[in-house]
Amino acid sequence: MNLDQRTLTVAEYRRLVQYLGIGLVCVGIIAVMAVGKVVFLSNPIITLKTPGLPADAVIEKTAFDKKTQMATLLALTQVINSINPNNANYAKSYIEVYFDADTYTKLSASIDAQVSKMASEHELGSRYFVFKRYLYDPDKDRHFVIGELHIVNAAKDTGEPYVYEYELRVENYMPRVVSYTFYKGENPLTAAVLKEKAKAEGR
Repeated sequence: MNLDQRTLTVAEYRRLVQYLGIGLVCVGIIAVMAVGKVVFLSNPIITLKTPGLPADAVIEKTAFDKKTQMATLLALTQVINSINPNNANYAKSYIEVYFDADTYTKLSASIDAQVSKMASEHELGSRYFVFKRYLYDPDKDRHFVIGELHIVNAAKDTGEPYVYEYELRVENYMPRVVSYTFYKGENPLTAAVLKEKAKAEGR
């Protein structure tokens, strides 16, 4: 009687081991399929944390909310306006991430010329940007960062008003500046301003 019970128990253990083996194989197949889906069917998404980005920033594949756009462009404007011979390479590597190839190439050449001029004139002063306001013009699809560019040299701080105009696109969760210009003054060249200017000139 005891022998029969022991034989039955051993058989049950064998069946249990078989079931466990089958279960592990199934789990392994499911795991491989899941990994394959992640590796082969999904594109990895890498987003950069822009300095000054608001905590409630909304980042989508093809769009950022306006607060996030403003923070990104303000950070870029700050970097562009603090360039000197010592930090030019770092600044250019930071800017390159956010600019498309054509726009970056033009800006990079401008930075090189500025740094070369500063070095030849032995300009040891510093530059910084004081932010005043931000404006987005939906008719022109342009962003305007408005403030003052300050140059400090020989204990003298000189500030001039400037407008920095950007055209921004969002591609695969990354902002790209596709157009960039700047000019002296406090008044951005919005679509309405350009229309009035054209009207005044009789065009």
